[in-house]
Amino acid sequence: MALRNTFKILKPNGIFRCVLPDLEYEAKNYSSNTDSEASILFLKRTGLGQDKRKYDLLSMLREFYGNSKYRWMWDYKSLSSELKAVGFNSVRRAYFNDSSYDIFKTVETESRWENALGIEAKKCA
Repeated sequence: MALRNTFKILKPNGIFRCVLPDLEYEAKNYSSNTDSEASILFLKRTGLGQDKRKYDLLSMLREFYGNSKYRWMWDYKSLSSELKAVGFNSVRRAYFNDSSYDIFKTVETESRWENALGIEAKKCA
């Protein structure tokens, strides 16, 4: 739904660019980790698990309405397929500061791109 809405509001030749946790990277890390706590580390790093849950009203409201946790994980193959399915073309893997559009360089920080999935797609006219 979010990808469809993004496609819908972009003007022709508009660029969609995002950086998010990379499921493939995390899965490879997990499968090569021989530590007995590898699964716990995987859940923490991906944000798919939580150590403790607060039960006070304010914390429960933040969790319910805050929308600050990932509800889904992507790898390049699955996200590029979804982007193409909603109508984007020129889908490519993106890297820190590699966009030909300078506006993105003003908001990107290198640390967000470490071990992450970057992707850029264009809505052609």
